[in-house]
Amino acid sequence: MGGQVTAAVLGADLVREELQLSLRALQDNPLEQLSARVGELVDGVVTGVLPFGLLVRIEDRPDGLQGLVPAAESAGGAVQVGDGLTVRILEVDLARQRFVLSCR
Repeated sequence: MGGQVTAAVLGADLVREELQLSLRALQDNPLEQLSARVGELVDGVVTGVLPFGLLVRIEDRPDGLQGLVPAAESAGGAVQVGDGLTVRILEVDLARQRFVLSCR
């Protein structure tokens, strides 16, 4: 406690005498960097198996970005949480802050 941080001011409530701050607003958006890598193969780990696809964490990123492999883009077969996969970055949607991967 008592340390200093640098933050962006998102808003101020003068009646309550409160500030709304964000640490994340000052950081670069990792999806912007990922959008330059569309089409690349990357290694990942399955973090979730859902009825509509797989959640995969890209391994070469320290921030633990997770993307979706839709069921139509999966290679089939039994995949479990913790399995390693090589996936292709298909699409990055900056507006929705999501990205789509493929096992094909």
